[in-house]
Amino acid sequence: MLRYLVYGLMSAVMGWSLVSTDLPAWASTIEMKEDFAAAVKDAPQGIHVKTYFQSSDSYLGSPGVDEHQGTNDTDVVRVTNDVYQASAIWSKANAEVDHRFDLNHDQKLSMWLYFGNQFSRAGDGMAFVLQNDAHGAKAITQLPSMEPHQIQTETLGVWGVDDDQHQANGASLQSHVAATAIQNSWALEFDTRLNQASVTSDSETGNSFDLGTPDASLLGPHIAANYPGDPSTYYPHAVTQSWFLPTLFSASIQHDGVLPSNEGAVLMPTHRPDYGFLSNGHWHHLTLTYETASAEAPTGQMTYRFDDQEPDATGSGRSAVQNTTTIVKSKLAPGKDGLVRWGFTGATGQLAENNLVVMEQVPDLVTSTATATMTSEGHPVTEGDEVTPGTPLQLNYQLHYLRGNVDWHHIAAQIKLPTGIDFSAVTITNADGSQDRVSAPAFDTGKVSHQLGQALSKQNPRVTLSFTGKVQNKSGAVTATTSTFAGDEAIATAATPDFSVAVPRLSLKLLTPTGALVDNQQEIRLKGQVDVQHGQYRNSDLKLVSQLNDGPQVAHFLSDADAEKTFQYVLPPNTLRPGENELKLTVVAKDGLQSLPLIVTLVPIEIGDSENEGAQFVGPAGPLNFVGQLTGQAQNLMAESGFSLKIADSRPNGSWQLQAQVAPLMEKQTGRKLAGELIYQAGQDSQILTAAPKIVLTHTNKGNASVTVFGQPTGDSQQGFRLHISGAAVAGVYTGEVRWSLLNTPDTK
Repeated sequence: MLRYLVYGLMSAVMGWSLVSTDLPAWASTIEMKEDFAAAVKDAPQGIHVKTYFQSSDSYLGSPGVDEHQGTNDTDVVRVTNDVYQASAIWSKANAEVDHRFDLNHDQKLSMWLYFGNQFSRAGDGMAFVLQNDAHGAKAITQLPSMEPHQIQTETLGVWGVDDDQHQANGASLQSHVAATAIQNSWALEFDTRLNQASVTSDSETGNSFDLGTPDASLLGPHIAANYPGDPSTYYPHAVTQSWFLPTLFSASIQHDGVLPSNEGAVLMPTHRPDYGFLSNGHWHHLTLTYETASAEAPTGQMTYRFDDQEPDATGSGRSAVQNTTTIVKSKLAPGKDGLVRWGFTGATGQLAENNLVVMEQVPDLVTSTATATMTSEGHPVTEGDEVTPGTPLQLNYQLHYLRGNVDWHHIAAQIKLPTGIDFSAVTITNADGSQDRVSAPAFDTGKVSHQLGQALSKQNPRVTLSFTGKVQNKSGAVTATTSTFAGDEAIATAATPDFSVAVPRLSLKLLTPTGALVDNQQEIRLKGQVDVQHGQYRNSDLKLVSQLNDGPQVAHFLSDADAEKTFQYVLPPNTLRPGENELKLTVVAKDGLQSLPLIVTLVPIEIGDSENEGAQFVGPAGPLNFVGQLTGQAQNLMAESGFSLKIADSRPNGSWQLQAQVAPLMEKQTGRKLAGELIYQAGQDSQILTAAPKIVLTHTNKGNASVTVFGQPTGDSQQGFRLHISGAAVAGVYTGEVRWSLLNTPDTK
């Protein structure tokens, strides 16, 4: 008794919750009508399909095709638009016309879908369906009753009915539900409401299709696919476990190719479904691409790409999502011709929504594509690229007629040009080489409209609209734009890539070495190079600005007579002060862009009557280090790199000698003399260094002062200092002293 009392209390709480959140039917109807009028008024551009479809003549709904009430000349397919409806609308197939879907050949469909503006109060969605049901154009879920409140909205008018509360066998339940679905069918559902109840938590049946499976759970409104008439599509859930009651089952759907992806997802108590995914008051674009290897292939691949365009043709906004599922042709029983009907189904209950469709491309009428390609100076501009300001640019829109039963007539091109480009000309060229006449467009508006002069067909399969211009001299992002090509039988769109106009950069590099002392009594000439990135400048567009120490120098423009992007900078004689001088060079472009300063240090030769005039040591010499492992055999150890001796000679024509003398190497702890000797190797010549001075280097200036660095070469065993150790040497740490002498020789001038 207590058990049933608890169930009764739960039912009462659930009933109160439904009353508090759901609108009465009359209120929903008013809301549906207002939303329907607004949606039709703002519907995107589509094609006329009023003669393409026929309704299922459902007793619970009134699907049809309405003429657009806005500015676009198009039709709106109405699947549901009120509460308590179960509707279907199918492509025609009769003696006069046959608009069926051919599973034996590649197909493409594109359309706009609208799911109302009900968010969490939406119910319940619609489905795109391929079917070969015996009912033909009257195919729809076989509902148990004509009473509106008996509509199982989770079926969406295509899935089977879970109306038997006494199914005690999982396989029987699967067969029962599948038998009431549209037979020989494949469905892509757009489910705006989660149906996740079971018979133990809800007094009603037919509300468990979204319970999920042990492998995955649904996170909210979703897109998914499967075969409505196949028993394996339905997963049996055991919902009653008791020793005195039989185990009963309810059904959920095995969802294939779910969007948004829910792989491995498990619903948590804190999870909030995204009810704005579908029923959010926006039109959503869908592209369906069906591909099969051949007419004899047993399967085909259906790729569905959702939210891949925006109705305002900005090319931005919601992110596209896509998935691909396999369609087994035999499950649709198409026959050798591969033909099946296609269309849309939907269902609503007390919760409802407007389910509307605007078609752009339909199977086998006209299949077409449109592409936008962009090149700058012959190089492709792709997503995320940078282009250089001021460079020429070409934008090509190309329309292709791929196949169809009719020609593609009256194509109106509505071009939305990307910003950041000054366009100057447009040409329109057909496949046969003929060109359309184009009246001078107002490129500054960013929009160009043109009615193509020829229909596209098998005989005239393509047309190219080519725009030429120049990238503006200002940096920044250039967002993608989408252009539309709308004809009577099909609509195609093409989007330009997102790219950016790069920020120009200037930098300076000095080509003249500045490590030596400079002769201040003569003109000092420096050569350099200007590195220009993402910019177009002639030499005469660039000005060199300089500052020596604290005072500015006269600025001058680069010369077009010099090699491109090179400069020469000249300091008059006797300009430098004694010691170090700091020269700061900056290049400035005519548009105000400037480089970071290049700092050059200049040290003049100091010539006077002092006794110190001539060659001198500059800085300390540093140690000579030898490291090795004694082997009992004689060996040579080369000095480690790092030793250097710097010698500066201020005389233009001076000469000098460098001498070295070495004290014996002694072990630090014992005072033992090393059994070895220090040798200086210069090519094939070598000499043992002893306490007597030995010449190791001579130098003569050649008309200029000099700075010479005498050191240990790296990786050259034939040059430099080496330590010869005899086989009798004893291990230890040995030190000694090298005394360096610098002898000035007379000026030979």
